[in-house]
Amino acid sequence: MTEAYVIDAVRTAVGKRGGALAGIHPVDLGALAWRGLLDRTDIDPAAVDDVIAGCVDAIG
Repeated sequence: MTEAYVIDAVRTAVGKRGGALAGIHPVDLGALAWRGLLDRTDIDPAAVDDVIAGCVDAIG
C-alpha cells in the first residue's frame, strides 16, 4: 500500500455496563458506525480496501 486516506471519523453511543447496548455484539455496533459513515459520505464501498476500527472502553 503506497497511499492511505482518512475519509471521516464516526463513533457509536456510549453505554453503561449491562445497559441498553449490552445485548449488541461489538461487530454489529461497528457495522452501524460503518453504515453511518457511508450514509453521510459519497464513498463507494467497493473502493475501500481496509477499515481500521478501535475500541476505547470495552466494559460491555
